[in-house]
Amino acid sequence: MPHPAILLVIYLLVSAMISVIFKFVAIGPGGLSVVDLTLTPLFYAGCALQVIQTVIWIAILRSLPLSKAYPFTSLNVALAILCGSIFFGEMITISNIVGSIVIIVGIMIISSEKHTACES
Repeated sequence: MPHPAILLVIYLLVSAMISVIFKFVAIGPGGLSVVDLTLTPLFYAGCALQVIQTVIWIAILRSLPLSKAYPFTSLNVALAILCGSIFFGEMITISNIVGSIVIIVGIMIISSEKHTACES
């Protein structure tokens, strides 16, 4: 099995792809009824990627404690900001940048802990 760090990167990239695909579905032609969604191939691509993402997440959790792995999912916020800018022309603001830095610093603090259980 690949190293957990590699799996986390893959997980985050797949998550970003899912977000971009579903945004394209949301802004695409047609409505948001169940019938409209079932006629959209991108909808199925996003759903298939979510299944793949779940399998990757389970593989990650086999190698890492939940308390260590889950904080890394917060990087999705920064990736969504970046993808929004690249694919949809959304503005990246100072607040986006500062917030992303705070998230990254928070993950660094959490992941630097040596112990995963509370000590008395």
